[in-house]
Amino acid sequence: MQMYKKNCIYLLFLVLIVSCQQEEFSNGKTGYLQFSVEKDKSTILVPTTRTAELPIALQIIDKNGVVVEETDDWHNWTSEPLELPLGTYTVEAFSKDVNASVAGFEEPYYLGQTEVTVVPKVNQNVNIECSLANVKVTVNYSADVKKYFSKLDCTVSNASGKLIFGKEENRSGYFVVGDLKISLALTNADGRSFVFESNPISGVQARQHYRINYTMKSNGAIGGVSVTLDPTTKEYKVNIAIPKESNPIVNIWSDFADVSLAASDDIITKECKYRVSGTEEWSIIPDAQVTLVDKKLYARIEGLQPATEYDFCFATNGVDGKIAKAMTEAQSPLINGNFDEWNKNNKTWFPGTAGEASAKNSYWDTGNVGASSMSKNPTLPEEDDVHTAGGKAANLVSQWVGALGQGKFAAGNIYIGRYMQTYMDFNNYGARIRFGREFSSRPVQLKGWYKYTRGTQIDNGNYQNLKDELNASGGDKCAIYIALTDNDGLIDSDGVKTAYEIDNHSSADQPDKFIYKYTIDFSDNNKGIIAYGSITDEESKGSFDESGNVVWKQFTIDLKYRDLTRKPKYIIVVASASKYGDFFTGSGKSVMLIDDFELVYGTPVIAN
Repeated sequence: MQMYKKNCIYLLFLVLIVSCQQEEFSNGKTGYLQFSVEKDKSTILVPTTRTAELPIALQIIDKNGVVVEETDDWHNWTSEPLELPLGTYTVEAFSKDVNASVAGFEEPYYLGQTEVTVVPKVNQNVNIECSLANVKVTVNYSADVKKYFSKLDCTVSNASGKLIFGKEENRSGYFVVGDLKISLALTNADGRSFVFESNPISGVQARQHYRINYTMKSNGAIGGVSVTLDPTTKEYKVNIAIPKESNPIVNIWSDFADVSLAASDDIITKECKYRVSGTEEWSIIPDAQVTLVDKKLYARIEGLQPATEYDFCFATNGVDGKIAKAMTEAQSPLINGNFDEWNKNNKTWFPGTAGEASAKNSYWDTGNVGASSMSKNPTLPEEDDVHTAGGKAANLVSQWVGALGQGKFAAGNIYIGRYMQTYMDFNNYGARIRFGREFSSRPVQLKGWYKYTRGTQIDNGNYQNLKDELNASGGDKCAIYIALTDNDGLIDSDGVKTAYEIDNHSSADQPDKFIYKYTIDFSDNNKGIIAYGSITDEESKGSFDESGNVVWKQFTIDLKYRDLTRKPKYIIVVASASKYGDFFTGSGKSVMLIDDFELVYGTPVIAN
């Protein structure tokens, strides 16, 4: 209900009646004022919380500033004329028992004045317009705001004091003229409390009515505060962002985390906080390092400890939001990455434990299972020429494998995966091999050492385009590459999970079944690839010192991530003495030694 119409005035009609009879009694030295009052019938002068009309007092002040007559209620001067000495006076009307300098609920202060001259023998009417001298404020909360927040307190203040408008407060507040400060304190349904400071309202004038309306935006923020002024209307934006239902989204790696939160555009201050779960002290990413893009806050937090649970939250406008917990990833090492573990199963060498060799299920595998049927092991343990003394290396030798003129070129290779089957059909030799093992960490590099002597004569292969490429480069090339994938993969009959399969007897590639005829597609077309990296083309030509001698040389492969939010299911690492060995193309003179492979963790490289 409207408590006061915008102009909220008393009209006090002062009727100056000087009759002949009165002149006779005054002897021309005094006059008489007769007060009568008319009200604007459309003006409601009694607030809804009051039972009686607010009294209006009158004072008559002479030219020296002395109050010569006064009454607490103007009604007292309506029945009998008031006799005054001749002269000029100021008549003031004002709200009685209202302290105009102190803010209060339902305490409007009305003020009006006029000048009147008392003279004999003249009848005159004098009107006083009594209007609101302070500022009126009302606060309204929409139904959805009331529903979501268990407690709401809007504090409005200025030099005259402060008033708190609670969740169910329907009264109007009145303040002296001056800039208004607005803050909103609220409590979520989950018991968390917030305080939000709004921009001050300036240019405040008497008789203005500020209606502050809090509504909920669709994104969960409290919307702009609309301030309605009488007789004009003006809109004020209040910068408030409240985490309604949103928790921070944490993309956590082993030693850093990308943290984001849906937010409104009207945030004044922002920071991201983190701590080890169970501790009290927060570390802070300051405002300048927190970005707001497309209605989302972003922060990168570095220097975290692996396999550790952390708390994360954003503080907007000085208020902590909801806390999200997340565990940093473990920095999983590369199993048998030093290639020191080797064991035999009959004639076949396996790069793994004795148990793995017995089960033909080593973490790393080779083409030895197929070649050993011809009494060959293209990949062997190396004890003499190693990078780390006292350990072993892997010796990969490309060669022809066959008998009686029948066989196939076999590149010396080693890979994370599992050799499944050898095809020995006449003129159609081949194999079925599965690549990858389960893995959930996210390294950023593969480092290691290699020593590569390439054959210069490409004496094997039916793919002329591949042979032409190799010949143009001066000879064979080696390959070392790594990939992380999140495809569903394949499951062996004994429960071993792998990522992809190469099946030379497949009629064609079947990417929907994760099966390829000759080589896995690691391009952007394969949506299962999260990250990929390989040695450079120049590195694939050999490992030389400045004098051109073949030596052990370190390589570093950056894993280029195509998506920083996806987590892998599998890891694939492959090394081959002949880059195109999967197409049975290369040189029978190519030899590669590898040693001390390791995964490196840190900040990732993003693929172009």
